[in-house]
Amino acid sequence: MINPHASVAALDMDTVDGFDLLAGARLVTKAEYQEHTPAVGLLFATITQALAAAANDSGLIEDHEDPDFFKTHVISAIGLDPEDLTSPITYDFFTSMTLTESRMELLQLGYLATRGNGDTMDLHLALPAEAM
Repeated sequence: MINPHASVAALDMDTVDGFDLLAGARLVTKAEYQEHTPAVGLLFATITQALAAAANDSGLIEDHEDPDFFKTHVISAIGLDPEDLTSPITYDFFTSMTLTESRMELLQLGYLATRGNGDTMDLHLALPAEAM
């Protein structure tokens, strides 16, 4: 569970290939991530499944932007077909907060690595030492 009192600056972090990740974690391929990421809880399972869907085979998600990620990958990870929706699902401020908080939790747990990329960010799938 995320520690709301811990900042990223307070975490013991490593930098690998320009990505910041939890110390002891490692960058992994999409296949490794899917094999070793636990499907625990609705939000964790949905976000990790969506991240895996967004990643290329090496585990890289270039130019990540939450609105596109939500519309393309989160909705399908929930199991919804956008054409079957009877009411619109929209990306809003609450959704933005949820995705941001989820990324922070995954970073703190060692399941995600991040690096800035100008106006966007790049993400890389990662696994903490205990998951390997």
